Formats: sequence, C-alpha cells, structure tokens
Amino acid sequence: MTRPRANPTERGWNGSRSPIPVYYQISRAIRQRIIEGYYEQHGNKIESEERLATEFGVSRVTVRQALQELAADDLIVTQKGRGSFVLDVDRASIGYSLRGDIEDLHGTSNSVVSARIETVGVDHAAPLPPYAARRLGLAEPVGTVIRRVRRLADRPVGLLLNYLPDEPGRLVSAEALRTRGIFGLLTDQGVRITHAHQTLRAQHADADAAETLSIGLGDPVMATERVSTDADGAVIDFARSWYTGDSIAYVIEYAQRD
Repeated sequence: MTRPRANPTERGWNGSRSPIPVYYQISRAIRQRIIEGYYEQHGNKIESEERLATEFGVSRVTVRQALQELAADDLIVTQKGRGSFVLDVDRASIGYSLRGDIEDLHGTSNSVVSARIETVGVDHAAPLPPYAARRLGLAEPVGTVIRRVRRLADRPVGLLLNYLPDEPGRLVSAEALRTRGIFGLLTDQGVRITHAHQTLRAQHADADAAETLSIGLGDPVMATERVSTDADGAVIDFARSWYTGDSIAYVIEYAQRD
C-alpha cells in the first residue's frame, strides 16, 4: 500500500510546538497501522528504521524510540538482523449495534449544518489500496477513488475517502458532487444500495489525516468505515472518514419499547 509521505519536524507535526514528543506521535501512528491490520499483508514486518525516518522526516534515533515504545507495550518484537515484527494483537473492542433506515444515508453527504464538502478529486481506473480492493471483492486493485474534505468555517474537520468498483464509480463526477451526494447520484443512475454496515471508533491520526486536517500526528480522531451493498450483496461502496475530535458528536436517543 502506498502511503502519503509524512513531513513532521523534530519539533512536531508541520513544525508545530506540540507538547507531545515526536517519537510518541510516531509510535501512535504505527500503532494505528497495527490495529488496522496494515502489516498483515506485509508478513507482519514493520518498515525499516531508515524508511520510517524518511517517511516521517525525523532522525533514526527518534524512530528507534518510537519502536522501543511499541516493544514495551508488547506490540512488536525486534529481531537482530531481520527487523521489527508485529506480535499477535487482540483487536477486540466493546461494541453496540444500532439500526437505521438506508434512506438516511442518501442525505448525509451535504446536510451538515454550517459545513461544506470540498471534492478534492474523483479518479477513475485508479489503483486501490489492497485493503480497499479486498473490501470491494475485486480481483484487481483498480477502481474509482473519491477524496473529499469537510470544512467548518473554512477549517478542515473531516477527511472522506470513497472506493468504488469502476463501473458504478464512473457514474460519479466531481461536478455532480457539488449538489448531490454519492448515494443520490448512484440511485439516479439505477444503482440501488439496500444495506450498509458502518463502524465508528476512536483512532490516532495517521500521516494523511494529520496533514489534511492540520492536526498532530497521532492526535485523536473519530474514524468511520462503511461497506454498502446492493440487493445481490455486491459491494458498491467502501467509505472511510476521519474527523477531528472537537468537530463531531453522535447523539443517540433511547426509548423503552411498549
């Protein structure tokens, strides 16, 4: 998987004077990759110190500190001459199951009060990250990638990525997204999504989210993953989003059934 290059300085992300040590920020970012299963497709091997130092724009000493932090938490083990490897990690979490109407998703893209969505790019026949191709059930990692940023008072508060198989993906354009959400555009073209499964969890910001949202590497974000399917069970859309911790709230009301 190709990751966008990070560029923090030894003072902190984007040169900010963050009170959080840089090595700790980097350890949080690597920890998030471990939790997401990123290294499973690479034989559970962590990138070399040199490669991580280049990616994060820091010294190898700082990277070594980050890896030592992960080793102390029993997340990785370093083998002399071979590198660092991920240990078995229990990714279990406390979960609640909520149900809603699929129609509710049609209006969510552009309905947030005082917020606007900026479409950064819609790329067809584009290379997909391996994890996205797996979620879409594609033999070849090629499809449509839609990248958007949600802004609140001109401040970036959300990064949204959608991955679609190329056939339905070609029905979506950047111009059309100015006035209509992805689900609405697909429905207009006869593609009917009947089911969606969404997961919400707190995470640490990785390099892409941190740079896009102008926050620190490893800062807390609210992350979602959603897999949407049609009546035949075919995956039409795999969506991921990250929101700054101070910009989003989920309000749930409970009522006793009669």
